[in-house]
Amino acid sequence: MTATVNATPDIAFNPSPVNIAPGGTITFAFGSVAHNVYFNAVAGAPADIPGNNASTSVSRTFASSGTYVYNCHIHPGMTGTIVVGASDTPMGGGYYP
Repeated sequence: MTATVNATPDIAFNPSPVNIAPGGTITFAFGSVAHNVYFNAVAGAPADIPGNNASTSVSRTFASSGTYVYNCHIHPGMTGTIVVGASDTPMGGGYYP
């Protein structure tokens, strides 16, 4: 499964949350305003997308079930969530199916 998260000029990640199956890929689409993506430090989180990204797209694959919270370091308060696997309640920053 694949999904796209748009980093918008309105300083939001849309949609959020995003639910995907393990092994799924999320494409982060950066528009005309520069953004980056930094994941909270939890087991299974993919690599961050550092820098000032504008007018480009970058993909990350999520191999492990879990809840992955991310944010833009350029725009404090701009956060998003990716839920990989079943939709049970996340516990302690990780995910337990």
